[in-house]
Amino acid sequence: MGQSPEQKRKREERRNEVLRRLLKNETDTKIAKEMGISRVTVSADRRYLEENNRIKKKLSKEEKLDITEEMTRAGKSLSQIAKRLGTTRQVVFELYRKPLVEQGKLTGEEKSIQPQTIKMGKRLKKLEKILEKETEEQIEIDEEDIAKQMGVSKKTVERDKVRLRERKEQEFAEWSEKVIKLYDNFYGQPDSVKKFEKYLIACKKGYEQRLIEEEHLLPIKCAAIATENYSNVAFYIKLCIRFSQFEEAIQFAKGYVSCETFSQEEKGRIKQSIAECEKFCQAIRMMDKVGISDEEIIKVTGLTKVEIALLRKKVEKRTNGDGEMKSKEEVSEVRNNEENDDGDEPEIA
Repeated sequence: MGQSPEQKRKREERRNEVLRRLLKNETDTKIAKEMGISRVTVSADRRYLEENNRIKKKLSKEEKLDITEEMTRAGKSLSQIAKRLGTTRQVVFELYRKPLVEQGKLTGEEKSIQPQTIKMGKRLKKLEKILEKETEEQIEIDEEDIAKQMGVSKKTVERDKVRLRERKEQEFAEWSEKVIKLYDNFYGQPDSVKKFEKYLIACKKGYEQRLIEEEHLLPIKCAAIATENYSNVAFYIKLCIRFSQFEEAIQFAKGYVSCETFSQEEKGRIKQSIAECEKFCQAIRMMDKVGISDEEIIKVTGLTKVEIALLRKKVEKRTNGDGEMKSKEEVSEVRNNEENDDGDEPEIA
């Protein structure tokens, strides 16, 4: 026999009261005692409320352990995990995190991400978007204007620029190492080609932001060879020229003058790059000889006066005056100075 309307009404009132108390995080035992019903009835009402999506499903211990592990690895604090599980920090530590450490699933040395770190991360992302817009639209945004957009001081913008650059340099260093390892085991796998392409896209963007250093040449070369794409090959040749690696550019380019996948126009550009690089190599050899003027070098090589001046400046800055190459730190300083020079660097390939 079914329940009467009065019994159904009372049952619904009871469930609503159980719901109200559950939402206040009261335990089943407390609810049963104060309402004068059994714990079995409270448990049955909880299941009904869960099935009808009126409250969240009560998590099992295994589910709580999984959530604790996941949130801990994501840098969440005990307080954040406790809030998610609807319990206390002490319970999270004793019943969930401690057993996970004992099982070897956590080390116990995981550090939570502090609010100020999260705030700084968001600020750096915002700054990165502004700087990318500056690069893409080829405009110069004053640091004071950036500070106003971000609602911070100019000094904070200056510090964040340094932090952002250091972070990107670290990312490039780690990515470059992975690319070289990937290339060592590369046999034409499509998935690997996609990874190489993704790396080169980041490098091209990094080049515009002056993040690419000579140490990145090898992984970029590996990625260019693996993709066998003209724009990637041309990008590597361009970088070789940027770092005055003319002979390397020539040897690399010669391997692609007959590439079947390149158009005749692209092959022609590569041949032109080789010819231009050979002119620079010839100019450098002439500069090493005593008594040869810039006018004679211009006449023999066909380079312009500006190109010769820039080339001579590079050669002189990269040596200590006695033919010995400068240290890595000195070369880095030279490049920073070169980036502030007014002259345009010859664009090849």
